[in-house]
Formats: sequence, structure tokens, C-alpha cells
Amino acid sequence: MMYQFERLKLDSLDPKLLKLYKALTTPEFQPLLNRDNKLPSLMTAAIAVTYWGEPVGLCVATYPFALGYRAVHIHSFYIAPDHRHQKIGSKLWRETERFLKEDKCYVASFLYPDDLPSNTFFTKILLKEGWSAPEVGLTRFFFDCREFHPKWFERKQKQSSKFKIFPWSKLTKKERKLLKTKNEHSVFDSSVSPFFDEELMDLTMSVGLRYEGDVIGWMIVHRVGKNAVRYTAFYIHPRYQFSGQAIRLLGEAIRLQQASNSPWSYFDVSMDAIDPHWKRFIDGRLKPFAQKVVHFVRTWKDL
Repeated sequence: MMYQFERLKLDSLDPKLLKLYKALTTPEFQPLLNRDNKLPSLMTAAIAVTYWGEPVGLCVATYPFALGYRAVHIHSFYIAPDHRHQKIGSKLWRETERFLKEDKCYVASFLYPDDLPSNTFFTKILLKEGWSAPEVGLTRFFFDCREFHPKWFERKQKQSSKFKIFPWSKLTKKERKLLKTKNEHSVFDSSVSPFFDEELMDLTMSVGLRYEGDVIGWMIVHRVGKNAVRYTAFYIHPRYQFSGQAIRLLGEAIRLQQASNSPWSYFDVSMDAIDPHWKRFIDGRLKPFAQKVVHFVRTWKDL
């Protein structure tokens, strides 16, 4: 058979062949294919298609090791132009879904840039394979923390005896239980829950904020690659949002990242549902220093 589909064994993949597969995905996701990129809580699935042994297509996804309701995120999907319009893309989607089902994944999501020339190709395959119609997803801001030195960040912030930033690893059992209860009762929005994808949390960069002993905020950072992190959940209790503590909290997480060996980071924002104050903060203090800004559309499917 000319075309063959397989799940790559990343631990034993020949370096020369690995280089060819990396060329089939974007630079930010290439580290997911490295054998030394393993994370204790995250599994990488790479499903490939070859033509007479030559790599011509690749799908890259990640999902938690933890058993239970596994949600998988597809990061990258690509078919070489010379091999499109031959139903190879549809077959790769079906093979990807088959492998993910075998790994007990039950729902899959896929984000892709809204300005790709191949979007028509993507949408046609996705709808045919039973995925949801693409909808406005989010905006992703990419940063190199080594180059992040705006004036507001370098400026020394006023200290307060009432507000204390602390490592999230120092969250007490009592505080955790209380936050869990607040989370269950929707005291804060689920999109900023510190317990979302908790197994991916990087405790060397995640920080919390206490006011007179009570936890009133956090900046939760997730490990998404050996050299990359995601700023996932940023929250300050509404009563203290204009106290200047948000800048202190975010700044502390960034400084911890700058002191690490992980220079790359990104954060996602649903621009159609964003708080106006947060949007102004992003537009004025973060966006001008981003390495790249990408707009995405989202689709999903129950496996």
C-alpha cells in the first residue's frame, strides 16, 4: 500500500526521520515530538501518514496521563499539498480518533488560525468527519520572556503588609478546601479556576495572593513543553482588582519564568467575552511586547 498510517513511537524514532516529521508541524509544537520532552502528567500522541515511506502528514495531540474523563487537545494537523484532495486528510482524522479512543479519550478539541490558506481544506474534512462547525475561538499571545522588559514591569511596585504573594505550592489544605467549595458554587468563573488541568501546573511559577491571610487571587502557570509554559488562570477578587496587585502578581510569575530554563510562553483570551478592563490591560501592557498574536477558531467532537 502506498499510504500507511501509524502512531509514532517517539522514544525510538530515528533522528533523521524525526527531523522530517518536525517539518510537518509548526515550530511551537515541534518540541512535543522530542523524546526528552516527556512531562510527568502529559502524553503526546503523534499519528503520521507516509507515502512509500516518506512522511507526508502528521497530527499531534496531547492529553493528561490521569485516568478518567480525558479531554484531548489536537495542536497540529498537516497534509503535504501534493497529497491533498485524495481523502488522505479524512483518513488521518479517522486514524487519529481511533488511536485516541484506544487511549480512553472521550472528547477532542482543535484550534487553528483563522487566516490559514488551508482553512477551506480543514473545514471540509472536519464537517465530513462529524466535528462541530468552526466558531470564533480565542486570541493567543506568544512571548519570549527573555525579551520582556516593559517599563511597567521593570518599575518597582509598592509593597503592602496586607497583601502577600506566595508560591502556590504553599497553599494550605484548609485554603484548598475552601477554594474547592467556592469553585463548586461558582464564586469565580470556571475559566479562571486554579483547579483546571491541575496535573499540568508548574509549581515553580504559579503564585497566589493573600489579603490579611485570605487567598484572593492567583496566577496559575501550566507546563506545556520542556521550554514552554501557558499562563492559564489569572484571577483577583473583584474587590481588589484596582489595588495594583494584579500587576504585582503577574509580574512575579513572569520573573519566576525569567529565572527558569523555559523562555517561551503564551496565554489565550476569548476576546468576545473579555472584561473591558482586562482588555485594556492586554492592549496597553502586554500586546505591544508579544512576539506574535494569532487569532483562532475552535471545533470539537465527542469521540
